Formats: sequence, C-alpha cells, structure tokens
Amino acid sequence: MKGTMTERGAGAWRLRVLTGYTPDGKPVQRSKTVYGNRRQAQTELAKFVAEAEAGQVAASGATTLGRYLVEQYLPQVKANLSPETYRNHSSRINGRIARDLGHVRLDKLTAHHLDLAYRKWRAEGLATSTVRAHHMIISSALTQALKWGLISRSVASLATLPPVRLREPTLPSLEEIAELVRRAKDDDPVLSAAILLAALTGCRRGELCGLRWSDIDRSRMVLQVRRAAKRADGGEKLIGPTKTHSIRSLSIDAVTLEVFEAHQRRAADWASDAGLLLSDEGYVLTWDPSGSTPANPDVITTKFARLSEKCGCPQVRFHDLRHAVATTLLANGTDVATVATRLGHASPVTTMRIYAHVLEAHDRKAATVMGSLLASTKTE
Repeated sequence: MKGTMTERGAGAWRLRVLTGYTPDGKPVQRSKTVYGNRRQAQTELAKFVAEAEAGQVAASGATTLGRYLVEQYLPQVKANLSPETYRNHSSRINGRIARDLGHVRLDKLTAHHLDLAYRKWRAEGLATSTVRAHHMIISSALTQALKWGLISRSVASLATLPPVRLREPTLPSLEEIAELVRRAKDDDPVLSAAILLAALTGCRRGELCGLRWSDIDRSRMVLQVRRAAKRADGGEKLIGPTKTHSIRSLSIDAVTLEVFEAHQRRAADWASDAGLLLSDEGYVLTWDPSGSTPANPDVITTKFARLSEKCGCPQVRFHDLRHAVATTLLANGTDVATVATRLGHASPVTTMRIYAHVLEAHDRKAATVMGSLLASTKTE
C-alpha cells in the first residue's frame, strides 16, 4: 500500500494513504497533516501506511451513515435479497435509521450513538424485535463497510440491545377456526379455503397463494410446496422460491384432499361461467376465473383481519393458524424434526425457539413420567 507526502508550507506536510475502494472501483484515501522536517515526515508517512495496511485507518469521513446506506449498501445487497426483504430493509433505512442516525459521519459512528437511538426507539413504543431488526441491518452494513475499507472497525458488536422477550403466539381455538370458515364460506370461498388449508397444512400465506393444482399428488397423498407468491418492489405480484429456497413434500390426509377437491370443483364452475377451462397449472387460491393470477398474500391477511373482527376474535391473525398447527402437533407428541419439516423451518432449532413454551410442558410431563417409573420400582 503506497502513500504520498506533499509539503504544504514551512514544516507542514500533507500525508495521503489509500484505505480501499468504493463499490464502483474508485480509490478511497485518508489524509492528515504532520509537522517537522522531511525525514520526520517520511517516518510519519511510513507509520501511516503501516496503520492503513493493518486496517487501523478509517476512510475519509465525508460520508454519513445515511448516505452510505442508501448509495452503497442497499445497491450492494439488493441482488441477494428477496423483493420483500429488500423493501423491508429500505423502509427501515429510510425511516428511523435515517432520522436518528443518518446524519452521523460513518467513521465517527460509536456504540453510544447506537445505544441512544435504540433507547429512543423503545421509548417510542417500538417492539424489541423491531429494534433488533434495525440493529441487524446496521450491523450488516458496518461489516460491509469494514470489508470495503471505509471504516477501521464495526461498533455494532459494542451496542447494547434490548433483551429478547419471545411472544407466545395467539392460538385460535377449533371453534374459532370453524366459525371463521363458516362465515367466509358464502361470502368469500377463496378466503374460506385459505383458512382451512392454513389450519390443515401450516403453510405460510405466500406458499398457499403459490400453490397450483398440479402440486397435489392425489395418488401418493402428497402436497408439493414449490413456490411462494410475494410482492415485488414496485408492488406487482411475483412468484418466487419459498422462504428457505427449498421444495418440501407434505403428506395430506383425506380431509385435506377433500378441501382441495371441493374448492377445485368451485373453481371449475367459476371458470366455466367465464367460458374457460380450469388448467392444472392454475393457482389454487385466486379470484381470477382463469386461475393464472395468484391471490395476493397481503389481501388474504387484510380480508382475514376484517373477518376476525366480525367473528369477535380480532386478536387472531392469519399467521396464527400456522402457529396453531405447530402447537397442536407438538402437544400431541409429534417430534420436533417432523414439525420443522412440515412448517418449512430451516432447522429444528427454529421450531424449538418459537415453540419453547410447548416443549417446556413436554419436559415437565417427561419428568413426571420418569419419577413415576422410578417410584414404582422397588430397590433393595
């Protein structure tokens, strides 16, 4: 790594050293002024270069955190994020992060800056999980800035995060699910089918909206979850991979198969009324008679929220149907690995973390069982 030295006046020397490159290949330099004779300046330059090579010199501090996040970080990560995740990142960056931290120079950012912002956000009512999500973005961005040589270290690891308090999901009762299905059946059969399928399979709403009729293997009684409907950056619907970018097979029973077949008969009638034939490649959940346009997951959520309000259970969200499946399976003795596979979790660890309260009850039961067995055993 090379440095340059320029005499600025009697006994004053401007030292410059290369600290890295911007994403578009432009060199990033840091400069400082030292005083003394030429030999002393050369000594200081050698030290400056050594510090830069060791990563101890930050790049020019003209860039603020806000400008860096918008102009460099977001363009860098866009290709590797799903449209929904990118939109989430962009919203957080242009929201509270820009408001409370965007003005701070990138190379002057401290853990104290982060702590003050996090405390402010909590005081404003932001959930712990949301504050931690903001922190995750900042941490990732600072790690990238470190790789590019824009900063000498990341202060994210020094920040104090609010403690995690896992929220136990609100679980709808079987009676509430039945009432939701009954209320939706006449007014909105698509929503009714969505509720039933979510409660029977535990699939995510995007995965349900991405199902095609061809994904149902009736002979093997298997459902292939291959894709998910999402919303692109511009708002249009988009079909992409599942959250874990994997395809999974779900065994289905006769009840679930009948739900699919009853809804398929309704869909075939709608298509016929429109002068169309229902295609195997059509989407299962759609308000389009041709079946070529999947239902929007956000619309499903909105419709469900209105229905829950009418049914007197406004606290129940569409996603809680998925929680109900997981909790019921675990409570009835299904092993964690199987539940994780059916839900499409990347790892059983995720399942254990989310449903720790259910597993704790199993642990207490196991302790009672072992105690009873040992108590009934006579020992000399």
